[in-house]
Amino acid sequence: MSDALSMTGAAPSPPTDLEQRLAAAKAQRDAIAKSKAAREAEAAIAKQVAEEELALLNEQAIEKFTTEIGEVGDKIGTVFTRRGVIIVKKPNHVLFQRWQDVGKTTTTAAMTLVRPCVVYPDLVSFDAWMQDQPGVLAFLADECCILAGIRIEEARGK
Repeated sequence: MSDALSMTGAAPSPPTDLEQRLAAAKAQRDAIAKSKAAREAEAAIAKQVAEEELALLNEQAIEKFTTEIGEVGDKIGTVFTRRGVIIVKKPNHVLFQRWQDVGKTTTTAAMTLVRPCVVYPDLVSFDAWMQDQPGVLAFLADECCILAGIRIEEARGK
């Protein structure tokens, strides 16, 4: 026998309208929380998969161009972006001298130096990446300068 029945001798009263509404709201919130947790778990796994696949693509590209052109830091340089690695080759002396003769570093001058040196990704993808992440151009220009023999820290007076 339930405690309420034993004490009063009567059956417990049915839940009030407010109690029913409270129970319904809690049940709906619990369902939403479970759905959200499932979505977040799925998203976390999808993020891990995307990160691993991007890392694999980056490593494959670096390996390919290291084999074809030469070592990173000597013949090729890498700049990592949200979309993946951009690999540049060492600029030839004519291209580099033409860039130096401009006398000031503008985005147009930097692109004139960098674009012919890009070996990965393809140039259509590179252009799209530059529209999405224009700040990467400065790092790519630095990488080309390093490959050409400039020590960036010394050039900047550091």
